[in-house]
Amino acid sequence: SGLALAEGLGRATRRLEPLVPWFVPTSDQLLEAEDTGGRFNPFTWHELYGRSSLGLRSVVVLVGVVLAALLASYWALGPRVRHPEVQMAYTLGLVFAGLFLATTLAAAAIASEKEDRTLEEFALVSHVQFPYVYGKFGGLLWTSLLLCVPPFVHTALFACLGDVTPLAPLAVLLALPLAMGFVIANGLYFSFRCRTVVRAVAASTSALLVLLSLQLSLGTVFPPVLLLNPAFVIPLVQWYTPRGSVLPVGATVLGWAVYVPVAFALNVRYIHGVLSGLANGFDRRLSEHLEGGGGDTAGR
Repeated sequence: SGLALAEGLGRATRRLEPLVPWFVPTSDQLLEAEDTGGRFNPFTWHELYGRSSLGLRSVVVLVGVVLAALLASYWALGPRVRHPEVQMAYTLGLVFAGLFLATTLAAAAIASEKEDRTLEEFALVSHVQFPYVYGKFGGLLWTSLLLCVPPFVHTALFACLGDVTPLAPLAVLLALPLAMGFVIANGLYFSFRCRTVVRAVAASTSALLVLLSLQLSLGTVFPPVLLLNPAFVIPLVQWYTPRGSVLPVGATVLGWAVYVPVAFALNVRYIHGVLSGLANGFDRRLSEHLEGGGGDTAGR
């Protein structure tokens, strides 16, 4: 269902892509970037602008549609939209919908090229100069950061109206990009290990569901477990901070000064470990391909 959703969104939003008037590199410019280094890793460019993925412009259109739908829902709900429970439902829906979409995009990133049998040929073009796995991660992260816009706009709007704490949009800015990087790394892992896109999407989304369920179960017994996942910090901050107010300045600064470095270090270390393992596995795959064993040696 996640793959079908991503493909459907891709088909729907590409019809509106010409309305997004920014620069999109041509194939010649991409080749030149591969030869000269360009501004980006070419694998990042391919993930941002390639037709095999949603692409950056499509995600911009998608975010615009979501924001328009948010405004329409505010009008439809009227005063009820300002209730704390409704606000929490909006925040949870926007945050976790973005995480699952980012997981789906990452799961399809490598597996789709394996299905098309273009993985080794594409990667061998400039893998020595530009790391393939890190390029993929960079492109997916740039794209997924746009998915942070709807929850940030929502929390910032109602923070201005005094219905949620001003710390909520700050939590989105600080915590959600870390959570996006976490799920993208996991999605790339399953994309590399699985033979098909369907298997990769099913495995990565199932793993994310199990992880979230496990953390919620343990969090009911020992709440600090929830803080290990940056995505849970956003609703926790919104729910437990009084509406329209901030905690005392000293407590707020101390809390973020302690949490942000620890959460950043743990998540970045995990992401780096996953990407390093994938990069080593991909190097072995390319070596086997060059030696004549270019079959699907890494997929299962």
